[in-house]
Amino acid sequence: MENIDIEVVGPAEEPELKGEMSSDDAEQGNELLNKFQRYAKLNAERKALDKQVSAIKTEMKELESELLLIYEENPNLGKMGTANGTVYLSRTLWVGALTEGEELTEDLKQLACDTLKRNGLEHFVSEGFNSNVVSAYFRQLEKDWLEDNPDGDYVEFVESLGSDIAGHLKFTEKFNVKVTGR
Repeated sequence: MENIDIEVVGPAEEPELKGEMSSDDAEQGNELLNKFQRYAKLNAERKALDKQVSAIKTEMKELESELLLIYEENPNLGKMGTANGTVYLSRTLWVGALTEGEELTEDLKQLACDTLKRNGLEHFVSEGFNSNVVSAYFRQLEKDWLEDNPDGDYVEFVESLGSDIAGHLKFTEKFNVKVTGR
């Protein structure tokens, strides 16, 4: 079955079925008309909800920036239980090529690919490499390293990778505020 795009435009007058129809045809026509009306109503509801979600996301993004500052200023703050769930700081390690400022140059991209290949990680490299997959690999590597080095930290982990990897790949900690439960 092919996909059919239906664009709802309106408002429109109350639709009516025209012509001569048997009672069965009229019943089928009314059923069909009800489906179109229901679809249009749901589309309008979805648009209204999309606007609400957009406003909520905007406010949450602003609050997240404030909460990240609060966590930065209070590193031992930990989790905060609320009536709507537990708010906590989540950390994710991302690995990518080094950049010059915010710019990823072809030379730095190639340097990162060569570094991965030299260190037995060529399976992450095609013409480039997928930062999501490489980051997942190093997150697991960090998790394993921290099991063996429970008092270690992020900087020590990166240094433990050796100067070739640590010097040619960009390691970044990304923090997000998350909520669990309810």
